[in-house]
Amino acid sequence: MKEKARLCYIIPQTFLINADFDVLRFHLSKSVTIEKMFTFSGKMFLGRGLKQNKPIPTSSLVLIASRASPASDHMVEVVNYHGVDSQIEDTFANMSKGINVTIKRIPQHILLKNITNWNFIKLNAEQLGFYESYTQNSDDFSNYYVHTSARPKFNSTFIFDGGYSIDEKKFLLTPPLAQPYYQRPKLNSKYWSIKQSQGYWPNERIEGHPMYIDLRQGNQGYSFLDSQYKVIWSYNATDKFFYTDEPIIWARNTMLGIASNNRLEILYLFAILNSKVTKYILNTFVKIDQEDTRTILVSLQIVKKQLRVPRITGENELIKETIIKQVEELLTSESKTLSDFVDFSAIMMQRFDDVQVSGNTLVLIHGNRKTELPINGDSKLIADTITQKFGTEELKLETRNITLSELRDLQVIDFEKQAKLKDYIDDLVFALYFNIPLKEVSLDKAEDIRKACSTSKYYDIL
Repeated sequence: MKEKARLCYIIPQTFLINADFDVLRFHLSKSVTIEKMFTFSGKMFLGRGLKQNKPIPTSSLVLIASRASPASDHMVEVVNYHGVDSQIEDTFANMSKGINVTIKRIPQHILLKNITNWNFIKLNAEQLGFYESYTQNSDDFSNYYVHTSARPKFNSTFIFDGGYSIDEKKFLLTPPLAQPYYQRPKLNSKYWSIKQSQGYWPNERIEGHPMYIDLRQGNQGYSFLDSQYKVIWSYNATDKFFYTDEPIIWARNTMLGIASNNRLEILYLFAILNSKVTKYILNTFVKIDQEDTRTILVSLQIVKKQLRVPRITGENELIKETIIKQVEELLTSESKTLSDFVDFSAIMMQRFDDVQVSGNTLVLIHGNRKTELPINGDSKLIADTITQKFGTEELKLETRNITLSELRDLQVIDFEKQAKLKDYIDDLVFALYFNIPLKEVSLDKAEDIRKACSTSKYYDIL
């Protein structure tokens, strides 16, 4: 463009946050004068398709800039349109009248300073205040992903990885017998840990082998595979972060993960990534309305550059230690089976017609014979688990076939207790981020801790 020429540029709002566009955001904010930016809450591409009646699920950003170096005090006019209209004409008419419009002026040097994410141009004062407080008592993730920072601080390294160059069609249906292997994890949002696998891959690192684990440019060798403890998540439609200590592998970028041999620190990162604070940051600063995704796309770059970790000092170290202990309890609750509550050692019969709970007793039924076993623990939890698993089968008793191994391995998870633990952990994480002083830190003081957190004006936002 010629000097002082002007450009009107329309692009999806992913331009504001996508890590691939940071060079473009840098160039625009440093080398040209950005006059105005318009964002729209609703769909702008309406009346499309063969029948001219389909909206296109994409967000829209309009940017007006001139080819001239910005003045040091230049202010960019940002217009956010909040209406959701069925016709483009209605949108433009409302904007011209100032209806459903918020207008603000942002110094261009602020855009230059924050090239990693421009989504803040759409936020209100309360949201910006939240983010400012969030960053005040926290550090970025470089303390973990930069090994020269992590080693002296944690005596460990942390591997951020996006999977390996393998063909998913070649995953084995059964584990190989002759050598160690990895599992392809199946993510189930019902749980916090990995409970199932979707195939197996041998630990084959000899190039030329048909199941060779080929490295990608982003891999740090096989360090992720060789680390024991991991937090992993789905790149597409991210809704939670999962913990596992199993050997796992997947094909490039279908999932992402952080691995280390430092178990306690991985448990802590698990709590941070799953916290309500992190969820709010992702929903507010990363998620783009109208884009054709079910939820947020969380890349490794998003975690590294957009998320932060509370700054730990001598004053709040006990809170961090408590968070880790509570996460251990949360995850341990998912490893319980019926054999942890009922002693099956004296049972010789291998199959049963029915199973019931009567009071504090588990009743196994085979024909006219009943075997009663005492329940050591929450009998109501056991009854609910049995009902959920076996009570809804629309089968006649004589066709029921319940095996002893099935009963022993039946998962028993107290989801209500898990929810309370998760709320307690989230409050402790909030206290770290927003520097909330806590007199006592224990689960029986959870209500007092919540009250202390609620004194922050940002607590209700979550």
